[in-house]
Order: sequence, then C-alpha cells, then structure tokens
Amino acid sequence: MNPEPQSPAPQAAPPSVAAQDVPAIGSSAAERARQEARRRVLHEFTVDVRRRLEGDTSPAGQLVSNHIGRQLDLAGSERYTRWFRDEGERSGFDQSTTLAAVAGSDVTKAAPFSEAARAQFGTTAEHVATLVAQDDLRFGRAFAAFTPLEDLYMHAEAGRCYTQADLARRGAAALGRGDAEQLARETAEAILGHDSFNAGFGRRKLKPLLIARHREPAEAFDYPTSRTPSGFLVQVLDRIEGCDPETMLRYVTEEIVQRQGSIAQAIEIGLIDNFHFLLEVYEQIVRDSLAVLAPSQVPVFRESPAMQDFILGLRRIAKILVLLGDPPILHPDGFYHLKRGTHRVRLDSLEAFRENFLAAAAVVVA
Repeated sequence: MNPEPQSPAPQAAPPSVAAQDVPAIGSSAAERARQEARRRVLHEFTVDVRRRLEGDTSPAGQLVSNHIGRQLDLAGSERYTRWFRDEGERSGFDQSTTLAAVAGSDVTKAAPFSEAARAQFGTTAEHVATLVAQDDLRFGRAFAAFTPLEDLYMHAEAGRCYTQADLARRGAAALGRGDAEQLARETAEAILGHDSFNAGFGRRKLKPLLIARHREPAEAFDYPTSRTPSGFLVQVLDRIEGCDPETMLRYVTEEIVQRQGSIAQAIEIGLIDNFHFLLEVYEQIVRDSLAVLAPSQVPVFRESPAMQDFILGLRRIAKILVLLGDPPILHPDGFYHLKRGTHRVRLDSLEAFRENFLAAAAVVVA
C-alpha cells in the first residue's frame, strides 16, 4: 500500500483561466465599506443556516448538521483565518465566501428523511425545478421521481439554488440589488462540484446505481468540477471528515445497521474502500486545480491548510489500515483481525469493532 498521495505532473493551464487572477481591492473608504458589507451579509447567512441545521433533531438532520459544523469550525479556526488573511485572500481564496458556500452546500441533503429540513430549506426536487425554469441547471436533470438516490446526485444544485436566492434577498438592502446578486452568484458558484462525484464514491458507487436504475449510459449522469478558488476549498473541506476515525466507525455502523451488511463487508466499505475512494478524489482534485485555477493560484491552493489537512488525513488512514494487515487481509475464518498492542483481535461483530477500533487507531495516529 502506498500511503503517499501522488500528484500529477504540473501542466499549463488554458489561457482562459488567467482571467481568474483577482484584482487588488481598492483602497477607498467606499470600497472598504462595500467589502465589509459583503462580509457581513455572508456571515449572517452562514450563522443563520447553521442555526437552522442544528435545530433539526432528526437523525438525518443531525448527521448533516455535524458534517457542516465541523467544516465551518475548521475553516473558521485561527489557523485557517491566518492563512486566508496572509496568503489566501490575495489570490482569490475568500474566507467569508468559503464559509457561506459550506453552509449552503447540503441544505436539502436531509430533506428525504426530515420534515424539519423540508420545512426550512425545501426539497432538492423543488430547487431543481426552479433552476430548470430559470434555464440555469448546470448538470443532471429534473427527474420524474426523486428517490434518495436522485436526491444525493442533485442536492448540490439545490444548495446552489437556495444559497443564491437567499443571499440575493439578504444583500439587497445593504449592497443594492446588482451587487447583492453578484455576491450571491459568486458564493453559490463555490458549491458547484463540492461532492467530488467524478471520482471515488461518486464514480464507483453512485453513478453505477443511477445507470442501473434509469438504464442510461454513464454520460447521462455528468457532474461538474469546481470552478472557483473558494469552490476548490469547499470541495476539500467536504472530504476531510472522511479521514477521521470516528467517521469511519460511523460508516461501518451504517453499513450494518442500515444496509444489513456483514461486519467484514462493512469494514471493507467503511475503511478500505473509503481510503481508496478518498485517494482517488485527492488525485482528481489536483488534476482539476491544474486545469481550472490560474497558475499563480495553484501553489497557494496546494499549500492551503485544507489541502494539508486532507493529505495528513490520508496518511493517517493508511497507518490505520496497517492494523488490519499490510495490505489488509480477510483471514480464513472470514473476518478481519485488528492488531491491538502485541496481539490481534478478531473483528467478528460490530461490538468487537466498536470496542477496539478507535482505541487502536488513536495509538497509531497519535
């Protein structure tokens, strides 16, 4: 097993991306006031969406709330704030935009399972219909019926629609209609592509399910790449949680409890497949950033705390998987065995996994 993410060789970005280099912000008092008003609108949106996500007490609502909350706490931490101030913002990586896009990215993800989510944010199908009516749907389509599968595939478009409409409404008084709509579009654009469905889980699991259900070729289920500097940060932040041992424990638990998989299947999906999917996503993000970002933005993005945390997370998973063998192996008794100190524990049940996995992982990644 190679624990080090391999970066593709650098390549020249197309001429069109040079225009994405962000001009210096004006120094006039009026411009400073305008920028402060923009930050205030974005902050109020982020705080309000997070509050409403946290108010959904359904199991699905709490999963989404925790997922978004962890991203917001990380991207709003002192370490990230210092990087945005000293490095990121001069190259177009805006902290307020990133935080607002994270907040709005998954607003309808719990809607198939939560009345509270539907009441607060609407449904994916409703927002997709709005985008179709506005001739602004970027990928996918308005399916005749939205099951949780179609919802998962299209929920990023719903988040983009909700974020753009809500920010335009909120910002109109403080910024004027034109500036508010521009701010809303820029922020919503950062949601595009955040689920990384062109690699990993999306390419290997989601798209085959859509192909089988609708009996259509893979080309019918396209998915966009991130298109803006903040968009790439949003995409990376969305992936970091998958590197956390507690998240992997949840993946294993869900596979058994929700899908009635065996413990061996659950470990393979929640740990081993998860690692390979995340590694594939990392490599796709690197390729996309080389193709989309301006040359001056690429090294800034690669050295961002988000990318560094993602790389560190991948290395930690690789170390954790060695506890199951190098490479991980399914033993003749049909179970994975976890190295715990000087002996191995047979992981023959969810209870055995829960009792041993986090403690053993904590020792490895300390």
